Amino acid sequence: MGAGMSYGLAPLPPKLLEEKGATASVAVGCAPPVAGETLYTWADRAVAHLAATHDENPKLTLGRSLDLLTEPRWLGLGATERSAPRHRVVARFGREGLWEQIWSFNWDCVQESALENVGISRDGVDSRLPWPTGSRTFITAHECPQAAEENMVQIIKPHGCVRALIEAERERTAGNDPRALQLAARFLITQTELTALNTNGDPTQVFIFATLCSRMSAHPLVTVGWSASENYLLDHIENNVRPQLAMRALGPDELSIIDVAFHTGHPRLAQCYNKTAAQAHVPVGATGLTTDDLFLWVQTLYGLERLRLAVAARPADVQAIAAMEATLAAPPDNRHFSIEWVDNFLPVWVRLCWRCGLVPFYDAQNQLLPVEEFNLERRDEHVPWNLYGCARPDLIAAAILAAALHRNGSSAAWDFGSFPGGLYRGSDSLLVVPLPAWRTGADNELRGLQPLINALQRSGAQPVERLGVLPLMADETPPGAGEVAVLRESLAHRIGTAAFAQSDEIVVMNLAGL
Repeated sequence: MGAGMSYGLAPLPPKLLEEKGATASVAVGCAPPVAGETLYTWADRAVAHLAATHDENPKLTLGRSLDLLTEPRWLGLGATERSAPRHRVVARFGREGLWEQIWSFNWDCVQESALENVGISRDGVDSRLPWPTGSRTFITAHECPQAAEENMVQIIKPHGCVRALIEAERERTAGNDPRALQLAARFLITQTELTALNTNGDPTQVFIFATLCSRMSAHPLVTVGWSASENYLLDHIENNVRPQLAMRALGPDELSIIDVAFHTGHPRLAQCYNKTAAQAHVPVGATGLTTDDLFLWVQTLYGLERLRLAVAARPADVQAIAAMEATLAAPPDNRHFSIEWVDNFLPVWVRLCWRCGLVPFYDAQNQLLPVEEFNLERRDEHVPWNLYGCARPDLIAAAILAAALHRNGSSAAWDFGSFPGGLYRGSDSLLVVPLPAWRTGADNELRGLQPLINALQRSGAQPVERLGVLPLMADETPPGAGEVAVLRESLAHRIGTAAFAQSDEIVVMNLAGL
């Protein structure tokens, strides 16, 4: 990941210098930026001045002068409750176990914040859950031993990290100056160090670049918003990775360069994979196909594939989902219901089914996973769709719903984003809430509907004049009248509004009526 991945969320280097250069120069005590100077050349002067004036930790002082330690945008703490779609999809794919490693050349923690939003915590790994639950960011040699941990998403940040600067400040305050210096030293901002980094230097560098070689040699590479301008890194890839790549057959998707342009460093990277610009470059822009659009499209294809596999024994549903996939052979130019449905409805539905205890999963010790003990209520908390070792009635029921929407030809009438986990039709202000109906004797408190309830209570929400419940089954068996009555009562209780306090005010829907 390069600076383009954080476009619009954290300032790019030119903008940061424009915003902070003058005040930071005053704080540091050096001359302000001059015309034509970059952030990196100015940082060279600033660090040299701080060193000459015997500052005890020049990099930390410089980061503080640029407000990197205090401004929420660097930590990914924006005004909205959700991460940007591109970061959200990357985080979900981390939960799915699809990334071998994430490399970020950005100082910001926008992606780390997105990982938190899907349930991947910085605090540690929960070994009870059968999917990745923790993340580790590697900044210095101190973190290297953590690379052996399982159930973890690894984030390598060769140019340092704002959180490392914040930690350095804490260590300095606590009197641990050596550790503070070690952490702050990894904040690479000067032109000198970025153009002549020694890949065989200190233990941190040895670890980072040995890891780079092993991962790039064995796994496909996806770059996003990275201009590949670091010649030291390209040299290292050419000398150490390219010979390894030449020893094996490379697939068509071995290298994907997602960027607004095919920058100067990209041809060198593509040559290592024996790819042309046409084969490697995935063009995106601020208009047309954006990076957000691209990642949402990829997520949709992945989600539909998982659903199609879940209903392999139901030919009619397989055919319908395959038809949906066929309409997405390329990123669509306009709104496509599948993209919104997979992004907004499917994750909430899966969480709901798990929260209700309707997807039993047994761990390696043959113990039933105590799902009720885990927090699954965050807006984008993600339960993987590719989890093996258990039946997936949640995905089967979701696939049946998706196939029905496609066959009915009514999908364009429904809004899947306004009320997460629900289907909203603005023409008659109808909100339909699909609920699992195959085992209502479970602890069916419907806590997984909290994002939908939050949306209902939010000021400015779409008006809901009618509320419907859609009982979904994971097989051909129709839901019984008793199960439907339980679902209506449970929904009325959970929604908790005067308009729908009585269950008989909630209409019962079926797939054909959507």
